[in-house]
Amino acid sequence: SKPVVEYTEESIKAALKDAELQTQQGKISLPKVERLGEAMQKGEYIPPIKIDKGIIVDGNHRYVASKLTGIKVETIDWLGGKPERIIKWENLIVDPTDWGY
Repeated sequence: SKPVVEYTEESIKAALKDAELQTQQGKISLPKVERLGEAMQKGEYIPPIKIDKGIIVDGNHRYVASKLTGIKVETIDWLGGKPERIIKWENLIVDPTDWGY
């Protein structure tokens, strides 16, 4: 049986403590992370996370869901990482509202 994953701000911050990728997006939607995590646990296809030299350009929610579930998501190289825009994971805002996509 699949492990039960807790989707909370606390569990997200704990899962990101040893994150190997960095983010330049200051906010994520908790319901979106939960949807993605459940899809991952069902074995659904998850598009690759786009990264530029270790900075996530597209796929922050996928990355967080991956860290919570322990299910790896492919990454592909992409341009658009801006080192000056990096936000520390501990400063990430976990928005309880559903962004709807």
